[in-house]
Order: sequence, then C-alpha cells, then structure tokens
Amino acid sequence: MKLDWFQVWKFVTGKKVILRLLVGIVFIGGCSTDSTSKKRRDTSGFGAIVIITSAVVATPIIPFTMPYGIIADAKDRKSDNCLYEKLDPVYEKRIAMVKARSPKADVEEVWNQGARAFLPFDPNGKYYLGLESTEYNLKNGEENQRQINENKLLTYLQTLLTDDPLQKQAKAFSKKFGEFTNVRAEYRKSFNREMYQRIKGEAESNP
Repeated sequence: MKLDWFQVWKFVTGKKVILRLLVGIVFIGGCSTDSTSKKRRDTSGFGAIVIITSAVVATPIIPFTMPYGIIADAKDRKSDNCLYEKLDPVYEKRIAMVKARSPKADVEEVWNQGARAFLPFDPNGKYYLGLESTEYNLKNGEENQRQINENKLLTYLQTLLTDDPLQKQAKAFSKKFGEFTNVRAEYRKSFNREMYQRIKGEAESNP
C-alpha cells in the first residue's frame, strides 16, 4: 500500500508532546496474515523507517506505531488482533525501557534541574499514583503539567508512560498492554513518592 507521506507528516507534527521531546519515532509496518511474509520481516518487530533527533544517553528513543488509519485496510480496522500485532512489540520495548530506569535517579536529576513535579495518571491530570492520601492529590494539575512541559526528562518520562496513540482504537486489552500498565504504575508510584519526600523535606528545612 502506497503511503501518503504528507498525511504522515501532518499526524506527527500534530503531536505536540512528541515534538517537545526531541526523541525518535519508530514507525511499524502494517498487518500481515501471511506467515511466510512474517518470517521475512525484520525480527525486531519494528519497521525500517526511523526519525532520529537529539537524544541523550539517559533517554533512549521511544517507539510508536504508525497511525492506523494510514497503514491499515478498512476491513482490518475492527480487528484487535491486527492492532495488537503492531502494539504489543511497542509495549514490550517500552516495558524494558521503564524497568531499566531508576525512579530515584530520575527524581534526583529533575530535582537538580529545579523541577518540582509529579507524574500524573494522565497528561494534564491531577491524580498522582502513590500520593492518594497526601495534600497534593487532585491539586495543582496545571502548574504540575507546566513544569513537566518545561523539563526535557519529565516530558520524556510522561511520553514513555503514556499509551501509544493507536491504543484508543482497541476494544480490548492484550496481556502485553496489561503488563505495560502495571509496570508504568509502579514506576509512577515510586517516582511520585520520592519526589514527595524531597518536597516535604525541603519545606520542613525552610519553614
């Protein structure tokens, strides 16, 4: 199927969070039901088209799927199996990336850069996993997101932990997506609790 790259570019440039990140986007090819063609496919599960922008060693490239409406035939759009053929390799890669990170080390880095923010359950949200019983839960969502947007590592982490844009088209959750949600929840809890302890300690030392 021939791609309309102008439509691809419109999709990518419309994602402000992705543009703010300075990360690479990995595009995954369409579904294939031909077992022979699958064997010939790149064993990494990712397509060959990669856009690489500035990235530091601590922030590896975040994988994304290609917009489903561009790469899929109309008859495949209702198939969760087809969707997860693209999504599961992305989530498998992200799970490994999240597990490889240290929430404590990430908090220390953004703290030293002057940021005082938590990782919300959803972008622009006010619900912070791990802080349900604290004074910060359900508060300061706008200011918290502003600090995330202004810090490269926080923006990177928020994007890494967010669903792939294609996920909204799936009617059911795969086992791999469930694993991803659990891993990111634990990371958010650890990150937020570490950040909370630092903020609390700072406030107590400077009454």
